[in-house]
Amino acid sequence: MPESAPPDSNISAETVVPVPIHYMTDTDRLIPFFANAIKPMTEYRAIIEMANGKKFEIAFFPETAPNHVANFVSLANSGFYDGVTFHRVIPGFMAQGGDPTGTGMGGPGYTIPAEFSDLPHNRGTVSMARTNDPNSAGSQFFICFTRTPYLDRQYSIFGEVVKEMETVDSIRPRDPQNNPDFRGDAIKHITILETPVSIESDTAVLSSRTMRRNRPVIRRAEHIRNEENQKSEENNGNTAYGTK
Repeated sequence: MPESAPPDSNISAETVVPVPIHYMTDTDRLIPFFANAIKPMTEYRAIIEMANGKKFEIAFFPETAPNHVANFVSLANSGFYDGVTFHRVIPGFMAQGGDPTGTGMGGPGYTIPAEFSDLPHNRGTVSMARTNDPNSAGSQFFICFTRTPYLDRQYSIFGEVVKEMETVDSIRPRDPQNNPDFRGDAIKHITILETPVSIESDTAVLSSRTMRRNRPVIRRAEHIRNEENQKSEENNGNTAYGTK
């Protein structure tokens, strides 16, 4: 079964405020395979260079999805994603990549336990694709073109696009089932950036226990969801849109 996001229906186009970025890696949640892949108190970002020369930048959320961040960082540093295409790109929904076969069936040969959180799937959110099994994510990921609330708490969010989202918007549409001969836009190389973060420079991040008790990211997500529910009640005549 291909790894994918849900069918492209019931998509909301509401504008939301981006969630804040934090850098505390919850190292006690790292599985042994990723024990040394990422460091605590470190900001991780990725510069994704496309084969067409365009670039975009992702900032990661190791405090909510440490294993997924470690997985992406490890794969990127090994060159796994070099030459891999965005094989499933649905306008108004998301761009999915990370499969070396370009079919939606490929992966790294292992899977990662789910790390669902209260973070919202906003425009620019980077989340992991999977099969019907919540613990089946491997290397495939997707980037949301718009707010997609029905994905919330169903897929592991591990980052967001923070620069050059227009590059993501320009990725050419592709359906691996309907047009398998069109290869799709490819990633040339991913460069991982590591920046140590001191407590003095981010006083909101003190310890893993503090993050679990008092996460501003989650408070922001709850605020966003409350606003959406209120808008939905006030504008119940609005209709969702999709491509199918």
